[in-house]
Amino acid sequence: MQIKNGSHIYMKVMRTWIKITEGDKENGIRALEKIAIPKPVCIKNKLLDYAFPNYQKVDERMTMDYLREVEAVSVERCKTLISKSNVPTGEYDFYFEWYDEPTQEHLQKLEEEVKDALENLDIEYDLVNK
Repeated sequence: MQIKNGSHIYMKVMRTWIKITEGDKENGIRALEKIAIPKPVCIKNKLLDYAFPNYQKVDERMTMDYLREVEAVSVERCKTLISKSNVPTGEYDFYFEWYDEPTQEHLQKLEEEVKDALENLDIEYDLVNK
């Protein structure tokens, strides 16, 4: 969706934000990263904030090194997995940034996957799409 503000046009991007309220945050974030790899999203999270203070300089080799313990990821996917937007995680621990406007079905499927992954780790969380 495009938003026009004077002579500037901005792309409004849908994000699914997750705040881990109880449980092991690092394990929760790692589980969410696994969910993101095959999806049409890029991500940003608190662990990435610490690993890469400047997201604009992150390349596919850095991404592969970061994800080596999570799952094997192709070089092509590494180029697009980490969000290059300057939107901070803020009070949240993780967000999925959708490449295209997701359907209600996409959002529901993601919410189910997040629920399954985090409940299996005894992690409580809040999720919001905006």
